[in-house]
Amino acid sequence: MIELIFVIVILGILAAVAIPRLAATRDDATISRISSDVATAVTDFGARFTAQGTWAGDNLGDVTNVASFAEAGTLALADGQVLNIVDDNNASCITFTLNGTLADGNLSVANGAGASPVCVGVQTAVADLVTRSPHIFGGTAVQR
Repeated sequence: MIELIFVIVILGILAAVAIPRLAATRDDATISRISSDVATAVTDFGARFTAQGTWAGDNLGDVTNVASFAEAGTLALADGQVLNIVDDNNASCITFTLNGTLADGNLSVANGAGASPVCVGVQTAVADLVTRSPHIFGGTAVQR
């Protein structure tokens, strides 16, 4: 009986150590997924603008199929619109802002207001995309 109690205590200690590590692994996987979604969305916005020369008349779903956006894919894009990449708790981790008009191809990527560990991890992972913002797909930054 004493041996059985020792085995149960040892299993309890192992579980107490393993469960927090599993939760951290889940957060790391979520950070990786959302960070990949941010990079994909920037690429998708650039590809759509390059192909069409405008975002006018587009819905979010026409531009990208990234599921991390809080807004629905049927949302019509508009001048100055802010789109939010959210974590699993719907906190805004990254914002996409359509600067100027839909015809000039300016897209700003910035940190959102979310302060969860997942959002902080995403913001750290995509810091280079935020630093290079605004992304000017229309070529208006070319000096002649």
